[in-house]
Amino acid sequence: MNESPQTDGAPPDTGDGVASRPGMGPTPSGPAFAPWVDAGRAPADGSEASGPRQPLPYPDLATFTPPTSRLPAVVTAVVVLVVSTVVLAATMMAHRGDSQVSQLAPVTTPIRSVVPLREDSIEFASTDGSGRLVVLDHSWMSAGAQRPVSGSYLQVQVELICTSGSIAYDPYFFQAFDATGRLFDVTSHGATQRVLSSGTLGPDERVTGFLTFDMPRGEVTLLMSDDAAESVTALKISD
Repeated sequence: MNESPQTDGAPPDTGDGVASRPGMGPTPSGPAFAPWVDAGRAPADGSEASGPRQPLPYPDLATFTPPTSRLPAVVTAVVVLVVSTVVLAATMMAHRGDSQVSQLAPVTTPIRSVVPLREDSIEFASTDGSGRLVVLDHSWMSAGAQRPVSGSYLQVQVELICTSGSIAYDPYFFQAFDATGRLFDVTSHGATQRVLSSGTLGPDERVTGFLTFDMPRGEVTLLMSDDAAESVTALKISD
């Protein structure tokens, strides 16, 4: 059997007519195909890679532009939108409030005041009319036609004014009560002035007279009733 002569150091023939050479087999080998872990570093197996080591390129600072973010623009747009919405809503509410106030504003009409013209007078209304009771003067007396049972007489000068309808008057329509609530009727025993008469007042009419009460001196409230014995008004008399 003839054997093909082989030259020392020559790669064997693989049968496909191509001699096996370094780097040309199924798995390329050789320094040029050694895998690098990183440029400028030695291979992982400890052998040094051949060929020039290329350093990583550095960015040009003159032409480098950092990536732009759209977040600030979005935030600004959202803030502007919120502020605009709030301002618009406030404006609409203010306009609506002004419209409601103008629509609901009541029409002012003159109202007759019921505040007394003076501290010792008071307005009143009864079933037949309305008027004003005025205390013109009052005094305390310790003597009269008869000795007072309570120790003193109270004499009050009153004026009765009719403002509308009709007002019936009589000295016995009046009573006085003290700070304890005790009632005292009119008496004629201590009267020294013209006693209030009886009658009926029409609009703008008035009458003046005196009322006398046998009662202890102190805080007094004058009570006025109508001809049906219904209380009409009351006025405090300051001592």
